[in-house]
Amino acid sequence: MADNKTKKQLKIVVAVPRKAHGEEIFNLLQDQEGIAIAAVFEDGMDAAREIIQMQPDIAIVSESLTGWDGKKVCQILKAKSPGVGKVLVSSDGLPKDIDDVRLNVAEAVVERNPSPETLLNAIKKAGNLIPKLDLEDERVLAEERISVAVTAGKGGVGKSTIACNLAAAFALDADDEENSAALFDLYPQFGTAARLLGIKDFQIPGSAEDLKGREDDLDKTLLKAHMAKHSSGLHLLTGSKKTSDPDSLCDSADRIMTELKRCFKYVVLDVPNEITKTFTNILPRCNKVVLVANLNDINAVLTMSAMCESLTGESSFLASRNKLDKSQIIIVLNRNTRRNSIDRRKVMERSELKGCTFIDIPEDPKVGSDGNFGMLAVCHRRGSRFSKAIHELKRAITETS
Repeated sequence: MADNKTKKQLKIVVAVPRKAHGEEIFNLLQDQEGIAIAAVFEDGMDAAREIIQMQPDIAIVSESLTGWDGKKVCQILKAKSPGVGKVLVSSDGLPKDIDDVRLNVAEAVVERNPSPETLLNAIKKAGNLIPKLDLEDERVLAEERISVAVTAGKGGVGKSTIACNLAAAFALDADDEENSAALFDLYPQFGTAARLLGIKDFQIPGSAEDLKGREDDLDKTLLKAHMAKHSSGLHLLTGSKKTSDPDSLCDSADRIMTELKRCFKYVVLDVPNEITKTFTNILPRCNKVVLVANLNDINAVLTMSAMCESLTGESSFLASRNKLDKSQIIIVLNRNTRRNSIDRRKVMERSELKGCTFIDIPEDPKVGSDGNFGMLAVCHRRGSRFSKAIHELKRAITETS
């Protein structure tokens, strides 16, 4: 019996002069199943005006258009037709500022005479059509992999210290050291996680920032080539080795996260407490979210409670399908002592925290000083109360994921 379902075609406008391989690109696309060429232009002003009217899925735009050049056309489309995916055809090799072009001009860039595979990958990227893992692969990863985001309502609560020790604890207890655990430092600048692990700048071969634009090529080999390895067996991927925009990893973090889950059984993310696009995209992909506060800082408790409500409650800033369940939240009360200024029971009784798991981590003055020398408690002081509490946190994660 014939299938009556009609596959939706991708509507594409080509704005590439013949002299800039416009005819070759036209012929290449014409032969592709699922693609419909809606119009062809050689003049930039005409192209911009008609694309805004037609609203195709993709506009392939050459830098060497007459009238307005391709970059100007793409910038106009970015402002007036943000739903149109843009592929810029460079007139003279790939631009040196390709990251800036991808951020501010067009989602994908190709050279003037691209191969069929390169052009089709660019179209997929511009139209956000790069396929996710198939359902079976997603199911396997969901069952066999554990990912944990460690964050807080405010800074200065020891969040990165907990993230690093937790990740190292996963690595130390794993059977397969090479593929056991990874720490993804999502901070947009090089710093705390590497320092706590005792890893120097020159020992880090690359960063997540360096993987931007290479999502289609990302595999285990490329990923690990950008990661540093700690003595515990833990692999570290830093967000950036320079200060960058907090959302600079927004587009690539999801793909990187997928590959991390392919490669490692446990993935721990050290997530800044600022609410950014990267934050809202990445947290729903985690099995657990650890929120850190301490009982000597009322602002830490209040902001942590507000963060929990924002992730799980009716007023959540996450899309309804991405809202977290309270069972996914673990509240860590860090630097706990007998002289806490805030009553632990009152924190646990807060309505927005009901249903969350609570873990206490005791005050340990050596943790801070050890961290300054790149020494983790779970590695160098395994019998300490702090180290035992980290392992209790690890068990709470693994037993309920």
